[in-house]
Amino acid sequence: MKIALVTFDSLRVDHLSPYNHNLKFTSTIEKLSKRSYVFNHFATSNFTLPSVASILTSSYPLMFGGFRKGISKRMNVAEILSKNGFFTLALHSNALITTRPGYTKGFAKCVDIRHDVGNSRMKIYLKYILNDKVLAYARAEEVVERAVKEVRQLNKEKVFLWLHFMDNHHPYLPPAKFSEGMLTNPIKRARALMLFKGYGRKEATKSEKKRKKIKKLYELTVKYVDYVLGLLVEELGDDWIYIITSDHGDEFWEHGGESHQRKLYDELIRVPLIIHGVDKGKIDSLTDHTDIAPTILDIAGIKKPSVYIGESVLNAEKEYIYAENYGIYAIRDKEYKVILDENRKRVELYDLRRDPSEQVNLARDEPDILKEYMLKLERHRKYIREFELKASVKLVKLRL
Repeated sequence: MKIALVTFDSLRVDHLSPYNHNLKFTSTIEKLSKRSYVFNHFATSNFTLPSVASILTSSYPLMFGGFRKGISKRMNVAEILSKNGFFTLALHSNALITTRPGYTKGFAKCVDIRHDVGNSRMKIYLKYILNDKVLAYARAEEVVERAVKEVRQLNKEKVFLWLHFMDNHHPYLPPAKFSEGMLTNPIKRARALMLFKGYGRKEATKSEKKRKKIKKLYELTVKYVDYVLGLLVEELGDDWIYIITSDHGDEFWEHGGESHQRKLYDELIRVPLIIHGVDKGKIDSLTDHTDIAPTILDIAGIKKPSVYIGESVLNAEKEYIYAENYGIYAIRDKEYKVILDENRKRVELYDLRRDPSEQVNLARDEPDILKEYMLKLERHRKYIREFELKASVKLVKLRL
């Protein structure tokens, strides 16, 4: 059995044709989805470290001491697979994953394909402007090329492969040949880089003209990674099971910001989950990142450890989903969503049936509904604390 977990950085669900039928540029994902399970899926947080912690360890971001210093206290799904005869291989070019302990634990081999450019930001910019060479991370084609080479050298029957693609992360810079004329010469590339000066860190982009260019470039990165996913499937073949998701989405000014700042609106936490090679069908029940590791084990025929808080998406249904970061928490079902921001001392309530873009805060207008969902939120946080306490003891015993 061969399983490939493919995680895209910053991939919004509404930019994929299986979720948005008005789009036609994600042809690989469209074709795969017709022979796959497609889920109504959510990230557990708004950026890479907390979300990937949930994906790999079936735990919420703030469990076991949080994610800032790493996730060594948790049990990585790669550890379990390797103990059950799988060769575990990870390839990425994300500095956060490598520098925090625990994220690559259990992988027999982890290949970080970042380019060595030192601390010279100017060197990075000039290489890109002059030669269309992105140095801050490896492009998806390079990751796939290396992955295929590694896999072919293995000659193993049981393989777990994790690939993380960075191309959808800002600055959105697809290769020139995928830029539809926007990045085909040094002047255009220099102008594109200027669009992202302070992006996501300073005041949000105000110019509508610049916003349109930024969104178009993002769309082109999605088109590019969809093409590269096709290369991966073509090279590895149909005897693999593919689990396709994203660590989080990105905001395009829906709530006054850009990139993936500390917010928990759906443009940041609603992400794709497509499983190809098991069966097909659209699953409307709610799932989240804590369910991915149990699903991988379920597919591999391995029992889920009791320290995993999620369930396999193939046989479980959640009443609601929960997301968090330090000081901010959200709970949602198919009807309503509550966001509690302790940092800003703010509570928000949204009717997702009438207001799916979360623009009208009903916290003052619907006190009874707010109270109901705040109770759900508090119960879930209490459940997490109790589960974590028991799981911590079990983890110590398992390590011993």
